[in-house]
Amino acid sequence: MFQPNAGDSITIIDREYLFEPHPLTPRIPHGQEGRQAVVYKVTGDGESWALKVFKPRYRRPYLVQVSKRIAVYASLPGMEACEREVMTPGKSLELLKANPDLAYAALMPWIDGPTWTEVVLAAAPLDVPTCLNLARSFLEVLVSLEENGLSHGDLSGVNIILPLLGGGKGVALVDLEQLYSPGAERPEVLPQSSPGYGFPKSGSASWGSLTDRYPGSVLIAEMLCFCDEKVVQAAWGESFFDPDELGKETERFQLLEETLRNLYGGDVASLFHRNWMVELIDDCSPFSEWMISLPETVGDSGRRKLAGDDVETLTPGPATPKQATATVPASLGPDQLLERAEACRLNGDARGAEEIYRYVLQSCELLEEERRRITAVLASLSEPAVTAEAAISPPDKTKKARTPAPSVPPEPVAHKAPAAERAYKVPPPPPPIAPPAQALTARARRLTGRVLAAIIAGVVILLGGGAVLVVLLLSPSKVTVPQLEGIQITEARTLAEQEGLTLSEEQVSLADQDQGVVVSQDPAPGQALEKGAAVTVEVNAGSQASVAPTTSTDISSEATIAASSTLQPVGSGTSYATANLVDGASETCWAEGNTGYGIGDWVKYTFLKEVSVTKVSCLPGYLKVSDGVDRWLQNGRLKTVTISFDDGTRIAHTFTDDKSYQDVTVDPPEKTRTVTITIVDIYPGQSGSNWSASEDTTVSEMHIWGY
Repeated sequence: MFQPNAGDSITIIDREYLFEPHPLTPRIPHGQEGRQAVVYKVTGDGESWALKVFKPRYRRPYLVQVSKRIAVYASLPGMEACEREVMTPGKSLELLKANPDLAYAALMPWIDGPTWTEVVLAAAPLDVPTCLNLARSFLEVLVSLEENGLSHGDLSGVNIILPLLGGGKGVALVDLEQLYSPGAERPEVLPQSSPGYGFPKSGSASWGSLTDRYPGSVLIAEMLCFCDEKVVQAAWGESFFDPDELGKETERFQLLEETLRNLYGGDVASLFHRNWMVELIDDCSPFSEWMISLPETVGDSGRRKLAGDDVETLTPGPATPKQATATVPASLGPDQLLERAEACRLNGDARGAEEIYRYVLQSCELLEEERRRITAVLASLSEPAVTAEAAISPPDKTKKARTPAPSVPPEPVAHKAPAAERAYKVPPPPPPIAPPAQALTARARRLTGRVLAAIIAGVVILLGGGAVLVVLLLSPSKVTVPQLEGIQITEARTLAEQEGLTLSEEQVSLADQDQGVVVSQDPAPGQALEKGAAVTVEVNAGSQASVAPTTSTDISSEATIAASSTLQPVGSGTSYATANLVDGASETCWAEGNTGYGIGDWVKYTFLKEVSVTKVSCLPGYLKVSDGVDRWLQNGRLKTVTISFDDGTRIAHTFTDDKSYQDVTVDPPEKTRTVTITIVDIYPGQSGSNWSASEDTTVSEMHIWGY
């Protein structure tokens, strides 16, 4: 991977640029690593720019068309990053010969300000007017996007820059490669929804004009409430919400709703509640409704309702190195900083090593043993006769020591660092307030654990005889990536789920591999990831030489089927699983498992690759008679449903209460990877001469047809 040094020069399309040093560690280039790329700050002719260098997996020619497509939106509020120049062989051949990793890299404006994630991590309350201005500025961007039929596609705290808190104006969005626009082709690679903001009822990455509505609602509520000390201290970590609690009635949700009501009124609180609980992202409110509902100011009564009103509130601004303990520097994690320091020391740059070591001691939470080790290394740097080996290893070789860093540090796991294409000014922490002397809060334990896990990973234990055993110490929140390559994608999904991981699936066409087999994975097996992180896999969709069929057939067997709930059987030998929907047997059924008739429950079909859906064929009740009981009449039957597809298209259909297959025609056919059928209304169960009505909605068969 391309690794420049601070002060290096580079010529891009006949113009020279210099790589800027990091403001806190000048010997390191000012850069930030994300899931898809590393972004460096460069300057040329007195202006600052962002050079976005993509990782090999995402270094694709289609980025040229993406840049052309999104350039027209650069004048919209907060969309400055749409203005970019892409490095192609046609324009930058000599540059790419010297630096092949810069293929399809993008040069774009550098935007100053912290990200919303950095504000959340800083844990410093803002004042009420600042919160209101942030939310309103963010809404101006989102309303403008919706009015132009656009959506960002991956709204999260790391993709939102706040120039308003860095001495500028407004809010800006970055990481725009997946921007949705009318008529655009679906990107070759779509990122999974970011933890803490993704729509909880979507099983895969979505892309359409309405994709931003759910995460946007969550972010607006967070911004509005970050003037309340209780809200600030309740934040889960990098996001306010734990990813597992999205869409649920949790304490954090109730706290945010109550704060919205106290400060901004019942309309705003109700708007957040309604969006939080939706079953379909299509039902989320347009951002214009948020803009209309927001008050112009917050009155004295709202201010008095703020918990801890006497606590000093701060507007984030530049931080000094000693204040940086509130948040890990976004450009490099502590483990990467230590590797850089040791690389400087081994290369004879004692001053550079000392500078980085001192920064780590000042700005990172460390184990006492690790702190003593770094302190000893710092002391050794001033002793001229000490060798590199003696400086890094304690005299007692039974003690733990860190493995010397390679000359090129290993690429960090993709989920560790947020993506951005701008400078930031790290918000300062709140004034020192003596916490209780007891254990750390749950939030502090989470943040500290993540930092420590990054620092102690790869500790080396020196054994007798000179053998070296590298031990990977995992925090409780980390799991080991399983072996996925070479197995069917359905099995890979199960293995990933068992480990607490998600899959980001990409399609490839290989004639020499079986269809549906995972042909590659990233990260590799054995690496450590946080629970909930995504593993990217490439799945063989079959040979491109084959001609796509146009004759509509039953393609249900090609899909995996999930449901929002499933009724648990009372006795053995009975199942109400989703597999019953496509088994061809009318005497079996799927049954929803919620209280009542399951209004709002859904069934979702996910295909391995994009298909064209022509119809949905359904037997909308339980077509079985046993022991004289008519199960069709006894249980609820589907009456009205909505059928949703990837691009946001929805079809509403009402079935008759007839004991027969009923078809819902999709004309023209819908190209999609998912089909979601949601219960809107039902025919209620009826009592008979020898049975009582049951409040369970049941469906014997539901088949997807297409090609």
